[in-house]
Amino acid sequence: MLPFAGLAANPSPCTLLGLARTLATTGRLWACLQSAANAGPAASSTTASSNPAAGRAFSSSAAPGPAQADRPAAAAAVPVERLQRIITPQLCDSLRHNGFAVVDNVFGLETAAALREELAAVRGTAAMHKNCTHLVHSGATGLLEKEHIWEAELMLPDTQALAPRCAQLQNDATLRVMLSLLMPELSLQSQAIKLQWNAGQGGCFPMHFDSDMSVDTRRVTAIWYLNPDWKPEDGGQLRVYPFPQEAVDIAPLNDRMVLFSSMHLLHRVLPSAVERYCFTIWLSAGAPRRLRMGASSGGSPGGGSVEKEREQLRRALSSEEPLGLADAWRLLMHDEIRKHAAKWHYREEWERSIRESHPEGPQLQQALHTFHQEVAVIERALAPLLPALAAGPPPGSDLRPAYF
Repeated sequence: MLPFAGLAANPSPCTLLGLARTLATTGRLWACLQSAANAGPAASSTTASSNPAAGRAFSSSAAPGPAQADRPAAAAAVPVERLQRIITPQLCDSLRHNGFAVVDNVFGLETAAALREELAAVRGTAAMHKNCTHLVHSGATGLLEKEHIWEAELMLPDTQALAPRCAQLQNDATLRVMLSLLMPELSLQSQAIKLQWNAGQGGCFPMHFDSDMSVDTRRVTAIWYLNPDWKPEDGGQLRVYPFPQEAVDIAPLNDRMVLFSSMHLLHRVLPSAVERYCFTIWLSAGAPRRLRMGASSGGSPGGGSVEKEREQLRRALSSEEPLGLADAWRLLMHDEIRKHAAKWHYREEWERSIRESHPEGPQLQQALHTFHQEVAVIERALAPLLPALAAGPPPGSDLRPAYF
């Protein structure tokens, strides 16, 4: 079925953004989305983490529309129309403000079980391969395997045949359309899916950002978890670091979806004692977003160019005048500094996550050597800001980056 009546299944970004702006300026955006979404039943509950420590719950329901009723009951299909109800203004506010959002009961237990069966089927084929960390050293790229982490793409027809529901999600535009309508600044144009099996035995991921504007245009990461009967002692939680806010652990519960900023949310996966299934969809924009100074409440001061901002940073970091706490943190929140500041702030935990994720050997030692070199460079470059970084944000401040 089409995500919205009168809107193509894969509309052009210009169509999406034009529609979003038109509806927003007339104050009818959400009313239009609610009306259009009546074609499918709502998920039983959704949670958008507007507060990282405690989610905000709401629910809704609707009778199936004609398009849903006309679909053959035997069709192996994911009820993607539920996404039209799940992607709400509240959820998008959480994405903007916190860098992440959590949604439960996304597709229903029956579909979640079917998706897990598909991942298990792919697991037994050559399409499933070891996940690797890419290392760059002396101009050459090497691969450092992660222990007990396997993944697969849906590039081959045989793999798509084993996982038809996953293939449907790879090609369906509903999530991309909904996010683009409610967050037109994203300008999402494409997506890619990856299936993942964690064999347990401590399998985990080190701390990292999914993307960087100098590497690719991934903007939103969406992870679906397929783990019935998960218990806290099983491990495998997704830990997000909305620096300078406190880290948050998110349980990989069955039929749960977590969305977060690919470029700006630091995260890792904690060691898992049991096998763990999930799949990820990365949603990408058409062009890299320009750098910004300061926190999410505004763009670059004066609307200056990127080079002008960089010159301001260079002058501030080379000045002999001591920086006040507020001025120092304003610099620490800049796009080009915040990621490096977070690496220095979490340097001990970051090193531990690298050790936990990879087997012992020369490649691990090379990865640790590179990490220590990077931390040393950061320490020299950000020396004027380190006292403020160690002291923490000014009292009463609520510093948050511009995640999108």
